[in-house]
Amino acid sequence: MEKFKRWYLGCLLDRASTRESRLECLVKVIGSNVQHCLDCYAEKDVISADEFVEMMILDGCFILELFRKKAGIVPQHPDDPIFKTSYMRKILLSDLLLLENQLPWSVLESIFYLTASHRERAEISLAVLVLIFFDFNTIRSGAINPNIIPVNKHLLDLQRNNLLSSYMSVDPEQTAWHPIPCVTKLLQAGVWFESGESSEMMDVQFKNGVMRIPPIMILDNAESLIRNLIAYEQCDATCRDKITSYAILLNNLIESGRDLDYLCQKGIVTCYLSSEEVSSFFRRLYSDADVVYYTYAKLSQDVNLYCRARWPKWRATLLRDYFNNPWSILSFVAAILFLFLNFLQVLFSILS
Repeated sequence: MEKFKRWYLGCLLDRASTRESRLECLVKVIGSNVQHCLDCYAEKDVISADEFVEMMILDGCFILELFRKKAGIVPQHPDDPIFKTSYMRKILLSDLLLLENQLPWSVLESIFYLTASHRERAEISLAVLVLIFFDFNTIRSGAINPNIIPVNKHLLDLQRNNLLSSYMSVDPEQTAWHPIPCVTKLLQAGVWFESGESSEMMDVQFKNGVMRIPPIMILDNAESLIRNLIAYEQCDATCRDKITSYAILLNNLIESGRDLDYLCQKGIVTCYLSSEEVSSFFRRLYSDADVVYYTYAKLSQDVNLYCRARWPKWRATLLRDYFNNPWSILSFVAAILFLFLNFLQVLFSILS
């Protein structure tokens, strides 16, 4: 991978009027911010400042050149193995999303503005350039949000901000929570499911026995993204366990392939994996995660209370066992009509 990084760096420098002046400018800008960048890493004493600056420039230029090639801003070389073979891009996607591989956003931003043309800076932001690269490879709840929150710490933080977008949740008052039953058991308890109208992935609602879940599309490398987002939330106390809470909720709902099939039929989940793969995928996500602020604590409480009520369960049983097709409904209506006519006949007989 080192030779690809140096090749991409060379391509980026070749577009400048003078290679040396651009490289000197990059070294000067990144070098002036080296201490702040070093403070972002735990093991900052194992490398010299000069080596660190070289690594930041090499990795940062490679990442931005990769994103520009994917977005069509700069041409792709016909013999570029990264774009000729899909497995190379999958490896890169996983590597770029690893928590331990994150570059400070300030480094990427500095390199972006130093190497972007005036037209590029006017037409596209760094955040949108990043999201274009990851769009159809991870997880999506809607279209790319061009008004993404501009304060990001690194690529993984940007992915999290985009998934949360403008969704504003109140931190739960109670830290205690209980899991909810899976989709199959909730249906038996009289809970209905609908595809939510909100484009915010996290905006799951439960009201009057109806759970509304915004549509979600699970694409390639989704597990890598969510797993690293959960690891990130475990390391940063300011994140408030929101993605982790979402993974827990879906794991509660999807216990088997049957649960997933129902959510797919309702247009809530779209995925390109088998039902069993996806159900086990959610079970693997948060095995060792410690959740302090469970975003759906109130929702879980409401769902569990609803499941303990008798009438919704009886209604669901009636609809499932006796009114599951039009002929059953017609038979029931005919029986009621027959009883009513018999009642009228008896009543007239008594009166006469």
